[in-house]
Amino acid sequence: MGSLSSLLLTRAVYRKYGSSVGLWTMLLLLGSCGMYIAAAAYLPSSFAMYLTMVAMGAWFESNYKVSIMAVAASAIVGWPFSAALGLPLALELIFFKQKLLLFVKYCAVALVTIAGPLFIIDSLYYGKAVFTPLNILLYNVFGGGGPDLYGVEPWTFYFFNGLLNFNGVFVLAMAAGLLVEMKVVVDMWLTQDTKQDRTYSSGYRAAVQPLLVWIVIFFTQAHKEERFLFPVYPLFALNAAISLQLLQVLCPCAASVVVVVHTLLSISRATMLYKGYHAPLDLYGSISTQPILSHVKTLDEVNLCVGKEWYRVPSSFFLPDKRWKLRFIRSDFRGQLPKPYSSFKNATSAIPENMNDMNQEEPSRYVGWDGKG
Repeated sequence: MGSLSSLLLTRAVYRKYGSSVGLWTMLLLLGSCGMYIAAAAYLPSSFAMYLTMVAMGAWFESNYKVSIMAVAASAIVGWPFSAALGLPLALELIFFKQKLLLFVKYCAVALVTIAGPLFIIDSLYYGKAVFTPLNILLYNVFGGGGPDLYGVEPWTFYFFNGLLNFNGVFVLAMAAGLLVEMKVVVDMWLTQDTKQDRTYSSGYRAAVQPLLVWIVIFFTQAHKEERFLFPVYPLFALNAAISLQLLQVLCPCAASVVVVVHTLLSISRATMLYKGYHAPLDLYGSISTQPILSHVKTLDEVNLCVGKEWYRVPSSFFLPDKRWKLRFIRSDFRGQLPKPYSSFKNATSAIPENMNDMNQEEPSRYVGWDGKG
């Protein structure tokens, strides 16, 4: 799905902005370590990233129906906050293209064809009327605790993340908005045409504005995570390609140098991630081959206990068989630890015990601890 959505985006970029921007966008996407991380992650924000590429590609080709449906599917099925990327599209359709009826029509279609089935399925499994995207918004935006309970980061967090995963491409992407507006001003001054580039989506603005919207919303939040940038990872490549297009008059060979350096640095980043953080996969992947297994064959249950590095456990699928259970021992971590799903038939509709929405420590998660000390 990631390859297909990337193809749709780069094809649309090629047709709208020309072969150079299309080629550079494709090469920057292919050579990006961040894209490989995001594309392989089984996360709602990764799903949103795929549909963001579809939506942007359809928008560039004036296929507004597909673009609206892609944004809707991204927000309703994937991650509700990704709807923010559709704000520039909505503004263009309503105020500049005078297509309010088309916008409302396909928003209604999305509610019926996407939100409707989702509501029915969720309500069936939860045993009550539930619209999951609304619950996510209510908790994270209007809830008592909100996302800050799960950690806060300094304002520099996303800048370091962007540099690590996109190196110099991130810098070029961040500069695209300023470069585009400078181009508009210079062109108007040279041609003395005050009406030039006044249309909302003219030139490169359609590519720049969704990224700017995302930056304004997420860079200002106290709670920050790398996955929150996944939906705009493709836009980093696209905006960097636009910057290269605008800067090539100053240095014609800049694009080639940037693509090569970007790819080499991304390979270096991927190599170090593998070498530095692959140990958990090696460890849990080798459990089945360890000699200790010969001593536990007769046991009815085997507890694999983890402490403060519980989040490094890749999956229960790495455990040898159903007798093996992942257990937690108390450590420096004082938040709420995961709880296994119930094995009963109504597991999805039953309200589990010993849970809270304030990320408070739950002593019942621990094995071998009496709740004291």
